[in-house]
Amino acid sequence: MSAPTDVDFDRLVAELVERVLDDPTGALGPSVYETARLVSLAPWLDGDAARVRYLLDEQRSDGSWGGPGGYALVPTLSATEALLAVLGREGGELPLPPAALVEAARRGLAAAAALVACSAEEPVPSTVVFFMVIPALVEGINARLAVLGADRCSRWRCRTG
Repeated sequence: MSAPTDVDFDRLVAELVERVLDDPTGALGPSVYETARLVSLAPWLDGDAARVRYLLDEQRSDGSWGGPGGYALVPTLSATEALLAVLGREGGELPLPPAALVEAARRGLAAAAALVACSAEEPVPSTVVFFMVIPALVEGINARLAVLGADRCSRWRCRTG
């Protein structure tokens, strides 16, 4: 199905942006999920340390990130995978102290496990997230943990047992 040719999409987008900016409850801000994707996939971009700091600052006391209930799973997986990516960077140069990164990643893993365990009572929203994003993030976390391995983890006192 193609878009109608008589619709001025530029005008519609401009109106939407104007309405969001006019409504203080509709303001858009940084996203944990997307910030974590940049940390993981594009660390060479300016502002990497600020993005990593943002992830640490946004982590909740229970170790998760994001919305309530099932809505926290994707941001939590994304942020955890990103922190593991930072810890696995070659060259050993980290944007923040390793202990803070390790602790945040450890708490994120525990929170993600708890969210998955609770998903029977409080299901994850049934969207593309469930079928595509969650499996990809879990696969990424598992791959990052495999790369870090016992040798890398012991360097930062990142024991799992």
